[in-house]
Amino acid sequence: MIVDAKGGLSIYNSPNGLDQWQYNTTVLAGAEGIRPKDGGVGHHPGMVLQTAADGTEQSLIFYFTQQRTLTWIQLAELELGTDGKVFCNRNKYAAAR
Repeated sequence: MIVDAKGGLSIYNSPNGLDQWQYNTTVLAGAEGIRPKDGGVGHHPGMVLQTAADGTEQSLIFYFTQQRTLTWIQLAELELGTDGKVFCNRNKYAAAR
């Protein structure tokens, strides 16, 4: 489960998806992205699961960033670390500036 939190998007896991939710990590907590308009905290997540070109499953997160009175939609990949923690490198697929 991914929820809006004051400082990013908090991720929780559950053995059955119904109860016993445990905190895993917080992603998109304000590290500046290098893509245009991808600065600040991520808000209002949405998820897409797909099969990547190499046949592995890929988890994508849509999120919003805000700058002044404008809102921008962004996309990044969620990955699972060897420690069981979810992480999100919002610059992984960004073109170098």
